[in-house]
Formats: sequence, structure tokens, C-alpha cells
Amino acid sequence: MTLLMVWRESEADRIWIVSDSRLSRDGPTGGIDRMTDRAAKILEADLHLLGRDPGHPPLKSRTVGFAYTGSTLVALEAYAAVLPLWSRLMSSGEQKLPSMGDCARHLGVFLKAYAFDLANSGAVGTECILLGRDDEAGVVEAWQVKVHKVATGIDLTVDQLRLGNGELQLFGSGKHDAIARLRDLNPEAKPWRREPLDMLREQLSQDELGTVGGGVQVAFAAPDRFHLSADATAAGWGRASWGDPWVAIRFRGFDLSEVSQVGHTFASLAGVSG
Repeated sequence: MTLLMVWRESEADRIWIVSDSRLSRDGPTGGIDRMTDRAAKILEADLHLLGRDPGHPPLKSRTVGFAYTGSTLVALEAYAAVLPLWSRLMSSGEQKLPSMGDCARHLGVFLKAYAFDLANSGAVGTECILLGRDDEAGVVEAWQVKVHKVATGIDLTVDQLRLGNGELQLFGSGKHDAIARLRDLNPEAKPWRREPLDMLREQLSQDELGTVGGGVQVAFAAPDRFHLSADATAAGWGRASWGDPWVAIRFRGFDLSEVSQVGHTFASLAGVSG
């Protein structure tokens, strides 16, 4: 229950993905129960191709993006299952990383299994998006891996997202409302740039009770790697001494300055301001 927006910026061979951060569920007496506004819906995974000596650095590596809508339990269990496998890859043949399609199909094995196991506990419909550069194709790709309950069990589909320059695709329970808002924002259907991000920021600033809410998560897949970003938003109070709005860098609903320090080190994430 969320909103994911994915679009391609062809000039830079870059695919953007933006999400809200709310987890919600149907309330016992109707309506929506807000569970948390700090949920992680855009994550990353590392693919490492190891040589014969596991003590040496990987022969090849790539970071890919992972995002989901639907059942958080199904999605995150499948994500947790592939993490240790993808980071410990070896090959008896060609010394190259698996394709993005290979990764999507492998993720689907776990997604379908967990959806089947949990089918009696409630709704298990889930769709996951994988983003990253495909070494063989030489371009950045996005793949959708989707499961839903059918009469005979669990149906799995794995498809590549065909995104033209500036073409936008939406996923999740909030997509129909977002489509209407975006249509008003861009009636001529021009190629999308940063407008979906601005639309979601504006929508979330209203803090409506519903399936979409919380903060904004931003990331993009580029030829060099998958970049997970914090979101930079102008705070609703005060201004800096020189007159510009004060900007707070947020991560999972926290001020980044409060959670970036790990011992003597600091985590660095880029803010996306426009």
C-alpha cells in the first residue's frame, strides 16, 4: 500500500524512482490504520562475482535498486533471502555478472514462495521493481516482479519495464490519485523530469490520512551504480540568516545529522532538492 513512480531520463541513461514512506493497513472498523511513516520502500543490493580465493576482492561488482509495493512481509523476506546469495556469486563459465533479468527471475522464486506460505494470513499481492545497469545490454534497465493470489495458488510474472525518454510508470495503491494529479500538472504529456517528485512532496505536505504518506524516498539507477539518496525538503519554519529557506536532509523520517554517525564515521547521502 504505497506509491512508486519510475521514469527514464534518457539523456543521462538514468532511471529515477520515487516513493512515499508510509506503511498502512485496513482498519478493523473501516478506514486506514497508519502503522509507521518511517518505512523503507527503496533499498539496494550488491552483486559480487567472487574468484577462487574468497579472501580477494570481487572480480566484478554492481549495486542494484530494489523497491516494492503491496505486502511488506512478502517483499522484505524475499529481499532478505537474495541479499547473501547475490553478494557471494561464483561462475564455472563466463566471468560476468548475471543480467538484470536473471536477478528478477531469481527474486521471483522467493517472492512466490513467501506469498504462498503467507496466503492464508491475509493479502499477499506484491510487486517489486529492480533497477540497475545490465552489463550485457550496456544500458540501465528496470524490471517488475509481481505476485498475486489466484484460485490455483500464486501467480508470478516477471517483465521488463519499457520506458521511453521521460516516460513514467506508477505502482501501488496510490497510483490512481497520483495519475489524476499528474494529469493536471502536465496536461500536454511532456517528458517527465522532476515534476513527479515535486507532486509527491506537495501531496505529503498535506498529511492526509490514507495509504500514501510519510516522507519522500528518492533514488536513481545510472551506468556507474544505483544511487540511494536522502530527500532534501524546505522546513516549514524559519529561514536562514541570509533569507533562504532552511533545508533539512531527511532519511527514513529522521534528520540525517542525527543518524549519520556510526562510531567515528559518518554516512554520506546526497540530498535531492529539485
